[in-house]
Amino acid sequence: MIDLFDTRSSNGNKPRLDLLMKDFEQSREKIGVPAPAYTEFLIGSGSARGAYQARIENMSRFSIEPFSTRAAMECSILLTEVFSKQQQKAIGKTKLKFDWMIVATAKAMNATCMYTCDGDIKRACERISFPYVMINTLALPPESPQGKLFFEGAPEA
Repeated sequence: MIDLFDTRSSNGNKPRLDLLMKDFEQSREKIGVPAPAYTEFLIGSGSARGAYQARIENMSRFSIEPFSTRAAMECSILLTEVFSKQQQKAIGKTKLKFDWMIVATAKAMNATCMYTCDGDIKRACERISFPYVMINTLALPPESPQGKLFFEGAPEA
């Protein structure tokens, strides 16, 4: 999510996400963000946390979805179905449970797809056959028909 708002992002995802957001805007698609994923986003946003929160709260397209009673039930069912009793006892990793909370929240809110750059979320989605898209596989916007000249963007002498 940070890549949606941070113009300094250098991982190459910003243009992909900008195009995805444009597509969502044209289709009037709502974006539900599981509260546990929103927490991870806010932790990673540092001093921009308040500004990001204000922007997201003012965007009608975004909806922060709570880890509700329904999501808790969904998470417990998923973890019971996916892991054996012995594996369940060994699951002590908070990160693992947190990722499953994110997936369970999306499933409980009847999301149609999960967009992620997190390999653990990807694996959780695969375990339950939940549709997902890795952000780095999203299409890039088409190139401008007018190419850049070799000196465009070069530092001035």
